[in-house]
Amino acid sequence: MTRIYVEKGIKKIVACSLEWPGWARIGTTEDNAVATLTSFHPRATS
Repeated sequence: MTRIYVEKGIKKIVACSLEWPGWARIGTTEDNAVATLTSFHPRATS
């Protein structure tokens, strides 16, 4: 897995990859955003 960072807004949270620019997913909670981002990992690296 790649290293990620999380941007927290008022209503939404974005989990982003540090090594893959543009690879980001939005969630309503930090856990949700990270889970959504990691669920796309096999597709993003193949």
